[in-house]
Amino acid sequence: MTHRPTSLLALLFLLLFAPFSAFAATVSLDIELGFYGHFQLHSWTPLTVLLENRGRAINGTLEVIVTSGSELLGDIQTMMYAMDVELPYNARKAAAFTMRFDSFTHPLRIRLRQGEETLVEQTFNLRDGYTTKPFVVVADEKVSPDALATFPDAVFSSNVRPRFLPDTWYGYDSVMLLIMNADMLSALNDHQFKALTAWLTQGGTLLITSGMNYGVLSESRFKELLPLQVLGSTPFQKIQAFQDFCGAALRGESPFLVTNVRISQAETVIAEQQTPILLKKSVGNGQIIFLTLDAQSPPFSRWPGRAAFWQKMIETYALPEKAAIPRIDREHLLAALFVHIPARLPTVSRMLALFICYLLVMKWLFWLFSKQAGRRIWFALAILLIISISAYASYSFAVKMLADNRQTWNGLLHLHLPQQRQVASGEYVLGLYAMQAAPYTLDFAGQSYPLTALFPKNAPRQATFPFRLYETPSGQQVSGELEKWSQVFFSLNAPVELPISAHLSENGDALTFQGSQLTRHAISSAYLTFGGNVYAVGDLSGEQVERLCQKITFDATTDFMPENATSAVAKTSIFSRLISGDNDSGVLQRDMQRELAAKLMSRLRDAYRERADVACLMGWMSEAFVEPKLQGERASAPSLTLLTWEIPIE
Repeated sequence: MTHRPTSLLALLFLLLFAPFSAFAATVSLDIELGFYGHFQLHSWTPLTVLLENRGRAINGTLEVIVTSGSELLGDIQTMMYAMDVELPYNARKAAAFTMRFDSFTHPLRIRLRQGEETLVEQTFNLRDGYTTKPFVVVADEKVSPDALATFPDAVFSSNVRPRFLPDTWYGYDSVMLLIMNADMLSALNDHQFKALTAWLTQGGTLLITSGMNYGVLSESRFKELLPLQVLGSTPFQKIQAFQDFCGAALRGESPFLVTNVRISQAETVIAEQQTPILLKKSVGNGQIIFLTLDAQSPPFSRWPGRAAFWQKMIETYALPEKAAIPRIDREHLLAALFVHIPARLPTVSRMLALFICYLLVMKWLFWLFSKQAGRRIWFALAILLIISISAYASYSFAVKMLADNRQTWNGLLHLHLPQQRQVASGEYVLGLYAMQAAPYTLDFAGQSYPLTALFPKNAPRQATFPFRLYETPSGQQVSGELEKWSQVFFSLNAPVELPISAHLSENGDALTFQGSQLTRHAISSAYLTFGGNVYAVGDLSGEQVERLCQKITFDATTDFMPENATSAVAKTSIFSRLISGDNDSGVLQRDMQRELAAKLMSRLRDAYRERADVACLMGWMSEAFVEPKLQGERASAPSLTLLTWEIPIE
């Protein structure tokens, strides 16, 4: 009987806390990292978190925490990716993320939280999964190790089940070549299929192989990706054309069938007896290669020439090294954004009222000063005190007006369009500024981008979450907290489709520009650089544009913004900002455009000086291709869009 109180307390403890421990034990998680457990450092890669709930329903937040940097250098950075999840009783769920790994020394942390409670948390070692090689990914339910061993040593070959392929276009960042059978397309969900097509448009390479199931070639998804006409099948015992392509003919022990297809606007790379074997079609900046037989079945799967074939394919058609794009120096760009912060200004009426009050008080004091000969030292001290109080009040008033903005932002999108392409690579840099300590939330009109934080040179780095990427049904959100009078910069990649075309011809000391489809995508204040010279182009707009571009003198004093437009905007913008107190970004934009254009043109001229086949145009566009939205913003500057465009010389 002496143990009864103790037993009752133990029972009460179990009743109170056992449900929570049991609740936590009913949730489990696992991951599918990258491409069959491997990822490339400094690249974006997919991650699928597999959740299973064997207990009561859960409405929580799944958090993935990635750490990079070195304790020795003191530059530890932690990044959080998050997603809300609902797990009914006895349910399983796969949550797809796309994230960037810059280090393998820190473990990956994943946790599921409900409110303030952590239901389950696990860590995963990244050391065994990293590689520095680009990937060749074979998307199939199962591929033999022997087949993967036939790829060159310069790439990392991996077999990935279709349901673990990326659901964002930048999840293919490290993929050089994607290989899949035609029937694997139906295994992709809508997000994965959209990501695949976007990756192709932006420069990806997809090789599709064909089996004997012709039905999949007529499905709507396949027809959207690669419209073709199936003429039946053709039997072969041997395909000699492979001998010319990779040095080994393909032979079968018995006759095998090849799908006979026709693809509009496709190049026939290999043909045997007028039957296409390998075809290539451009899709935006990328390409689709169609192999009219099954690479996972005999005779191809037993072909001794497979290694030579894949070597030739990768050398010829896989993604080349990305050419360096001349861009504005990062430090100069961040400094320009910071200097041109958009903010509300005090109105003229308020400043005038303060000034009149100041004059009246000072006049009254000087009048008293002239009447009190014996107390002049005290009046002198009083005047100094009034001047100090007025200065402090003016400063406080200006600070308060700026602080009323709470948060504001500005940004620049630099698009680069290579010659003969219609998809420009874009880098968007955004500056977010806080006049008061407050949380912030940014979204991008339902779009998702590969986004990272930028740090100016010598800026202190803190081992905290600089921001959190939150995946929501309505798109990507970026959230965090800023201290008073602080700022943070972000960089994101934003490919943009630009269906414009042009060519140039030399005309004595001038260049003749001929362009088309510039009505929707108008360009203003454009200049060209060719052969070390700079040419004035002006504004370009219209379906068909022809312009004679004259050579100009380029030096440190060259002004790349028209004087008449600059002066008009400056006068009206300054006046309107002071009268209304609202943010008019005309002056800010013009000043920043003038500053950045001069710095970039110097780089472009050096980069294209030795090119005899192409010139580079630099100009500004009014379209907002990236549309950030800061919740609760008071003032912001419309983003600037800078275009550099490679134009061939005829």
